[in-house]
Amino acid sequence: MSLAIPATAQHRIDDLDALKHDMQRSLRPEQYRTLMMGEQETVVVIRESNQAISKGAAILVGETGKNGASHLGLAALAPYLNDFGWTTILVTAPTLDFEVPEETESENSTSQSPDEPTDTTAADPSSDPNDLPPPNQMIPSYSTTQIISEASFKQQEQDFLLLMNAVEQERMNYPGFALIIAQGTSAAWLAKLYGDGELYEPDAIVTMGINWPQHDLNILVPELLARTPVPVLDIYNQFDSEWTLSTAKDRKVEAIKSLKLHYRQRELIGPRVDRQQYPLLAREIHGWLTYMGW
Repeated sequence: MSLAIPATAQHRIDDLDALKHDMQRSLRPEQYRTLMMGEQETVVVIRESNQAISKGAAILVGETGKNGASHLGLAALAPYLNDFGWTTILVTAPTLDFEVPEETESENSTSQSPDEPTDTTAADPSSDPNDLPPPNQMIPSYSTTQIISEASFKQQEQDFLLLMNAVEQERMNYPGFALIIAQGTSAAWLAKLYGDGELYEPDAIVTMGINWPQHDLNILVPELLARTPVPVLDIYNQFDSEWTLSTAKDRKVEAIKSLKLHYRQRELIGPRVDRQQYPLLAREIHGWLTYMGW
């Protein structure tokens, strides 16, 4: 007798399989590794350091559900880190189904005056119109709409645990420092897991636009970062979502109040943090690590 797989679980499996096959089709066999994430397979992309002496491994975790090897992930950042002596491990974060209400988009559109542009990229002319924020990031940060159910939250947390434990086994093949660079909601989940002691601690973590797109969770982000037991570089940009920007000051204040060592917050001035900004971001990361003596 076969057991039926719940629809949400099957959807996550299908998404993971699709991402895995996309990466396998677009990469040469020596460029990726297949890891076991519990009973499921996942693919990570390995790029070796370009220096004679490697600093260690930098694990790049993009926004949830984005292909880690695509231009929408952090793949374009990897070569700059390779030049600074890092072996990079590109990871595709687990997918989470946000329960975004249909009225959200209509509320956002009706809140604009007739004279205001409706193009979501108008504020950032350099952005790619095909690279718009996901719907959950477009909900106002003051909204009390619950889009992450308790069951989904626990499942996502478990998925991250399985993923990062598998990636850690691969990272151990590369001696040196362990650096985590995580984006958006992935950064929030990892900050929580490291703060809770659920994962093996890296030597440092870089967060990019950290947030949870739900008010009661997002207000916890400053405390989560402050109690993360490793150095933190907190990167944000004026074109990040309201969820990220609404806690920017609180994140810095909480780190000061908690007497957190080696916390640095930096706003990257200029266009949205993407391929255009990655050379600057890589130098910012390198400068911070050099300051700490790496």
